[in-house]
Amino acid sequence: MMKCFQTEDALVAFLSSMDAEGVVPTQPIAQDLLSGAIIRFDCIGDRPGSRNGFAVLNHGKNPYGLFGNWKTGVRIQWYASNHRELSRHSGPRPNQPLRPDKIILQEKTAKKAASLWNKCRPADPAHPYLVRKAIQSECIGQLGDNLVVPLIDIDGNIWNLQFITPDGTKRFLKGGRVNGLFWVRPGPSNASTCIGEGVATMAAIADATDRTVVAAFSASNLVPVATLVAERYPSIDITLCADNDQHLVQNVGLEAAKKAAAAVDAWLAVAERMACDD
Repeated sequence: MMKCFQTEDALVAFLSSMDAEGVVPTQPIAQDLLSGAIIRFDCIGDRPGSRNGFAVLNHGKNPYGLFGNWKTGVRIQWYASNHRELSRHSGPRPNQPLRPDKIILQEKTAKKAASLWNKCRPADPAHPYLVRKAIQSECIGQLGDNLVVPLIDIDGNIWNLQFITPDGTKRFLKGGRVNGLFWVRPGPSNASTCIGEGVATMAAIADATDRTVVAAFSASNLVPVATLVAERYPSIDITLCADNDQHLVQNVGLEAAKKAAAAVDAWLAVAERMACDD
């Protein structure tokens, strides 16, 4: 017997198929798809504003839809009844597609993050964490006693937040996206940009150099973030600032920075002394 899909089941299956075929929107589109009308959107890898992506999802007992990318030529007719077959025969992808439920959760978290960020006041320069790290409060918000750091994508959309307590404890919004996201503090000129892991480390570099700085939040996120920045801004001079984890058996920070620098043909800067906790 053919399975009857509920609206949410069809939606997450449809989004999963889009991800598997490489049609990945830069912003959440789940709510827009519920209208049943065709929508246009920017895809990851496209020039901002090009709106090469398109999709329409018709709901009902046996949902069906269409999605694709005008630039790449991808055009997929999707049917809920053969969702598994379509996914199984899709071409190989460099990364494992996200589970549909995770896509929905990340989109919901992004809306929550944007709402909370709008409620933030500018960070108090006298906040204990900022004073202890001797960094400025620029581009950092505050809610209550907690500092709030926005995690944005390459188009400036907020997807998550990092909260920092006065004692330095850090946490992200549960279920939120982190990969490919970063914090940025613009400098007087965009000609030269420094990319590293932690916010405190990169803020200190900004204070010392007046360069634009980007914090990727983790060693594993350096390559994705550096690649996104280099592809969007091919004319800028990029320096990867390594966390020199020489106290560890494996110097994770240095190795990750080397890999990111090699990936985008960037400069590599390594601190002579052991990096302090961010």
